Amino acid sequence: MRTSVNGLLEHGLKTLGFDTSALQALRDDGYLLWQGKDKQASLLVPSTDGDALFAICTLSRVDPEHDGRLLALALHLNLSPVHTMNACIALDVEQNTLCLRYTHDLGGNGADTLLLALENAQALAGQIKQVIENFRHDQGRR
Repeated sequence: MRTSVNGLLEHGLKTLGFDTSALQALRDDGYLLWQGKDKQASLLVPSTDGDALFAICTLSRVDPEHDGRLLALALHLNLSPVHTMNACIALDVEQNTLCLRYTHDLGGNGADTLLLALENAQALAGQIKQVIENFRHDQGRR
C-alpha cells in the first residue's frame, strides 16, 4: 500500500520524532506505531489526502459471546459528551478488541499540536480502560 505524505503530515510526524526512514515506512505500509509517555502504543494512519491523522489505541479485548453489556457500555460512552474531541470507541471485529479512534485535523496549526493531541487521546484511552476494568469488576468478570 502506497500512502501519500504531504507537508502537513510530514511536519506533524517530525514533531513526534519520526525521521525520514519512518516516513518512508509510512509511505510503504500505510501506518506507523507511536509510543506515548506511558509506553502505550498508538497506531497512526493518515487519511487518504494526508490532511488528517487517525490514532487508534487498544482499550480491551472482548468476547462477543459474553461481553454484550460491555459493548452496550461502549455505545453509551460514545454517546456521552466527553467524546467531543473527535474520538469514538470502535469494535475491531478481526481482533475482538475495543479501540479508541481519534481523528486529528492537520490543517491550520494542527500539525504543531499533534503531540499534545495524541497525548490527550492516550490519556482518554487510559480513563476509558479504567471504566472498562471497573465495569468488569462490578459485573464479576475480568
